Amino acid sequence: MKKKLLHLVCVMSAVVLFASSANATEDGTDVTSLLVNGGFDQNGGWTATKGSYDINIQKHIMEKWWMDWKAEQVVTNVENGIYKLEVQGFQFCHWNWEDAEQEWKDGNGLPTYKAKTKLRLNEMETTVQNVFACGPTSLKTGYKGTDYYVPNNADVALQYFNLGLYNNVVEAIVKDHRLKIEFDCSEAGFWNCFHNLRLTYVCSEQSEKYDSICNAINNVNETVIPHSPKLKNGYGNPLIDHMFIADPTAVEYEGRLYVYGTNDSQQYEQADKNSYEKIKTLAMISTDDMANWTYHGTIPVGKIAPWIINSWAPSIVSREEEDGKTHFYLYFSNGGFGTAVLTSTSPVGPWTSPLKKSLVDANTPGLNGCKTPFDPGAVIDDNGVGWLAFGGAAGRIVRLGKDMISIDSEIINPHPQHHFEANEMNYIGGKYVYTYNIDWEDHSDWTLSDEIPTACCMGYMVSSTPLDSTSWVYGNNYLKNAGDFKGFTYTNNHTHLHKYNGKWYVIYHTEMLQDDMGLDGGFRSLMVADIEVDEQNVHIYPATVDKQGVRQIKSLNPYITQQAETAAATEGVAFMEGAEPGNMTVKAGKAFVRHGMPERSIILVRKVAFGTKSTKVSARLRGKGTLTVHLDSPDTDAVATIQSDSDEWADVEVPCEVSGLHHLVFMLEGGVEFDQWHFTSEATSLLETMNDEKSYAQQFPDAPAYNLAGIRVNPSSAHGIFLQNGKKYLVR
Repeated sequence: MKKKLLHLVCVMSAVVLFASSANATEDGTDVTSLLVNGGFDQNGGWTATKGSYDINIQKHIMEKWWMDWKAEQVVTNVENGIYKLEVQGFQFCHWNWEDAEQEWKDGNGLPTYKAKTKLRLNEMETTVQNVFACGPTSLKTGYKGTDYYVPNNADVALQYFNLGLYNNVVEAIVKDHRLKIEFDCSEAGFWNCFHNLRLTYVCSEQSEKYDSICNAINNVNETVIPHSPKLKNGYGNPLIDHMFIADPTAVEYEGRLYVYGTNDSQQYEQADKNSYEKIKTLAMISTDDMANWTYHGTIPVGKIAPWIINSWAPSIVSREEEDGKTHFYLYFSNGGFGTAVLTSTSPVGPWTSPLKKSLVDANTPGLNGCKTPFDPGAVIDDNGVGWLAFGGAAGRIVRLGKDMISIDSEIINPHPQHHFEANEMNYIGGKYVYTYNIDWEDHSDWTLSDEIPTACCMGYMVSSTPLDSTSWVYGNNYLKNAGDFKGFTYTNNHTHLHKYNGKWYVIYHTEMLQDDMGLDGGFRSLMVADIEVDEQNVHIYPATVDKQGVRQIKSLNPYITQQAETAAATEGVAFMEGAEPGNMTVKAGKAFVRHGMPERSIILVRKVAFGTKSTKVSARLRGKGTLTVHLDSPDTDAVATIQSDSDEWADVEVPCEVSGLHHLVFMLEGGVEFDQWHFTSEATSLLETMNDEKSYAQQFPDAPAYNLAGIRVNPSSAHGIFLQNGKKYLVR
């Protein structure tokens, strides 16, 4: 029996109130009539809370071209229970058809690839299908793709809808007699088109199927499994695939490159959109081969300095001080209010806050119009003097005091035209290099160079006398926005330039990982690219944003202790804090809280050099479960199986013969926790001659090596015959 309904339309809030009779709605009833203009056959009924939408009354279509928009309708006094919303609709995800088609194919043709629009029913949502998602049909009208057609206007779209194509479905639970429907397009430049909306009352709270449907709804995100883009295609980007990190900075220490960034995952774990206000930690990773990255966990900035607003966009430098120790100075954005600093004598902490406030904030004298003194960039020049750049919409530079936590000069304006954010300082070829993010605005008034920079790109300026505000000369832009490169979306832009192992790199961020996962919250991931820097003339050439990343600069040595948290790619693992700062352990688990758990828990390490043969593998484990070892792919047979059944940490060793160069894959099953591993080599007197680009010894400088007299030597500089891991090597 259908309810008797009293429709009261509130123009301002688009809330429709319903007074029900004593008779409950029957299961499976079509209740679309609860909505005002649910058939898109009149104006009104839907409130545009952002932008606007268009209704084609004749075709019963709601659509919008090129704008970001949101339309919603709220219904109250409805029966509690399960509701299902169905609507035909699609999103055209680009500015032009050819690029949109190619982009969809590059994404393996996933139905919602690159689509940003969400269809929501209460707290549940689904991503609206990409216009290319239906593939070849019987219709031969609209935009002609390579082997099929897709709709390109409302008239053609109606023909496709009449075939029953582009169905989007979402179910939700109603417990407070309130139902909300939203169409939410979060990005401009796309076409959204909807038709044939249907709202169904699936069942009541008393129905026998209520509990099972509730479980399915509550676990709906469990079916959306995030697979690592680095596992399936061998990409080097993003650097880390188990969390979101942005705004990079880096420092080299004892041969390793340590990279730090804004912990976007902290925002992701608490909100659907990245508005940054929940971020009060910084993330740490490191590498010595540019392919395998060790995750060192996060810096709990909010606990170390509880007075902060947020912690974003760090910049780190180090210097040996009078106590003989290397001191690390980590500057970060205290929200948009200022720049604060942490210190440590280790690149992974523990960290302390030497000040009880920001080093620079909006109340600092001499800012001269710089209202948001955040996004710091620090450098120490060849004289040991520290410098700091900062600012949003107005870049500023200052000399730091000898203690690195005070200001020792006036604050100068280098006049960075169209400045937006993302400041950084470098010292190259005896000159100071200031890089910054150029804004999104129209640049037709640009005067610093003949080439007008593109929107939200990175540019740089050079000076020999940094405190002379007139001495700064603009160079060019060296990294366009990610959205200017095929296969990437537009986002903000923040880079770090670093020379490591004799080669220059630019570390930056994109939304590659979240795009691959089908998210649209603005969660960013760190990337790296080669970049050419002319140090003599201090010129930075433009770099390219891509998914491949950079070349692995050396193979990994399996005969020294390696950390379980060192990986080129992961899937279905969770990271636990170890006993020491910067040390993590790994378990099977979800990396992304609103996504499901992949079927397998995988750690992949790239290019592991076993030499002639290993004999054993040892892993430090605890908990009950199994660790299996595979070569090159998770789909190969295991070369070793290690069982763990102890609640205490134990080193478990099993036979394992491997030779040559391989990718190494660890797979975890059960509740086993994994800390570290190493292989044992076959004792042999074989003399191995290394004629590769780099010798075996040069690739493994940390492994102990001895000459024939038994004296320990540095294999990276040794020549002749020496012993390492039970083998003899000849270095030419």
